[in-house]
Amino acid sequence: MALASMTGFARVESSYEETRWVWELRSVNGKGFDARLRLPQGLDGVEAEVRKRLAAKLKRGNVSVGLQMQRSQSDTALVVNEEALEQVLKAISILRDRLPDAPEPTLDGILGYKGVLEFEEAEESEEEKNAQIAALLSSFDEALNELVDMRRSEGSAIATLLKGQIDTIDALTKQAETLPSRSPEAIRARLEVQVQELIEASSQLDPQRLHQEAAILATKLTSAKSWTASMPT
Repeated sequence: MALASMTGFARVESSYEETRWVWELRSVNGKGFDARLRLPQGLDGVEAEVRKRLAAKLKRGNVSVGLQMQRSQSDTALVVNEEALEQVLKAISILRDRLPDAPEPTLDGILGYKGVLEFEEAEESEEEKNAQIAALLSSFDEALNELVDMRRSEGSAIATLLKGQIDTIDALTKQAETLPSRSPEAIRARLEVQVQELIEASSQLDPQRLHQEAAILATKLTSAKSWTASMPT
């Protein structure tokens, strides 16, 4: 099984007709899997599908998903707010009665009042909405695949690094095992010297201390014999 990291980043730009968007995915280390989404309002169905697709491909890590959308001006229509226009005309009528000598308002002046003219987004058919959602999810899949590839690439680099460290440890272990001081003869010689020193000093040692030293040497001797027996002949 390939080793995968939990950190990664992906960014994908795409569009459908007059709408452009950008997906950004970030992943960092985490004990389990957690996804945090920042999507524009009105995309509840898209959010549920995004969470489903994330969970299908990522098992660990804290993932942040961001979506920024921008509509072109050509996708909007300029309309007259009838209610606002009616209020402006009523005000003009009142002022005309009070100020009969005032000049007549011009059309561009009336339309210049705030709220009289508004931009409205063009109505989309159900088919157009579904097509845009499909395009959104397709580009999300592209970003998700990039994130997965980046996590795998980083995991591969980590695996290579770990293997190098393990190989170094193995080489040092084998080198240590071949040292003269690690040979059975050298170990036996050192134990013999320690036993001889213990025997010579036995008259000067406390009985309890002598018992402890003897137990320690016996343990070392047993370990040395076991290690010697396991050595290839």
